[in-house]
Amino acid sequence: MNSTSTNNSFPLASRPPNPFVDPKSLLYFTVFLLLTNAFGTVANILLLLAIAIHRPLRKTVSHILIAHCLVLDLASTIVSVPASVVQVYLPPHLPAYFCRYEGLLVYGVNMAISWATTVIALQRLAAALLHRHFKTFMTTRGFLRAMLLFPWLVTAILVVFTTTETGLKIARLGAGNCVIVSASNSSTPVFVYTVFSRYLPTVLDGVSYLVVLTKTCGDLRRRPGSHSLQRRLELSRMLFLSFLWRCCTVYPSTVAISFFPAEYARNFAAQMATAFLWFSFGAIDPIFFWASSRLFQRGVKEVLSHGKRYFCCGAPDNRRIVPAPASHYTTRHIT
Repeated sequence: MNSTSTNNSFPLASRPPNPFVDPKSLLYFTVFLLLTNAFGTVANILLLLAIAIHRPLRKTVSHILIAHCLVLDLASTIVSVPASVVQVYLPPHLPAYFCRYEGLLVYGVNMAISWATTVIALQRLAAALLHRHFKTFMTTRGFLRAMLLFPWLVTAILVVFTTTETGLKIARLGAGNCVIVSASNSSTPVFVYTVFSRYLPTVLDGVSYLVVLTKTCGDLRRRPGSHSLQRRLELSRMLFLSFLWRCCTVYPSTVAISFFPAEYARNFAAQMATAFLWFSFGAIDPIFFWASSRLFQRGVKEVLSHGKRYFCCGAPDNRRIVPAPASHYTTRHIT
């Protein structure tokens, strides 16, 4: 497997010029993809507002990390996807540094999303297996900051290697897209990048959620009336569905390129399908959050209710708001 196809994250453009490409179909694909991501932008904003407004969501121990993932999904829909799609229509003779820096908008955000979801999975695993120690050490502000910074640390390492072209570089291929390739004749750097950006995070996610769901279901059988266990199961199930969706967006192009390279190169419809999956993760991910979590359903309902009152009746008069007693604001994090 050559170094350019090992990490093919944009199936439409990282191929050589394809005689099977239909420009009209490509235009329709681009419009549909951008509309999907416009929907995803609104959906991610709604979920972020739900976390900010709905108190039961804010009481969950993972709410800040979930909000972090939603912010990254929002960055993907607003920045990464438009930046990737527009490359196909840009002039072929661009400055040499164009891909070196522009590609970071795509690969940097994608790497951060991969590891941000893994951080949540590991946090849920720790909450399920090390409950007492989790409350003592892993809910502190310092530990939370470390969990938020870790995905960006991994992303920064990628930025250093690609911008300095040490082992890896971001190059513009014949069809127009900027992709990560090896800076030498060896495919090892790209393979290592693929392992750390794709395989390792998804393996950690899958193992963590399987352990968490198995243990939580067992605990619920012994304590069927536990509210905290029911909330843990609901959030873990929601995040597990998000993980499955990520696998569906990441791996189809990898399987097609690895096992059916010739057929895939000739099948433009298959390339469009895998490209749509790859680029629609951040746009469709909020649907799984909303559909599988009553917390988010109630939160979105509360956001829309506030919005309706604001636009129909005007902004509320803050002078008429009577603050609740201090005891009302005492919260207990629910894992």
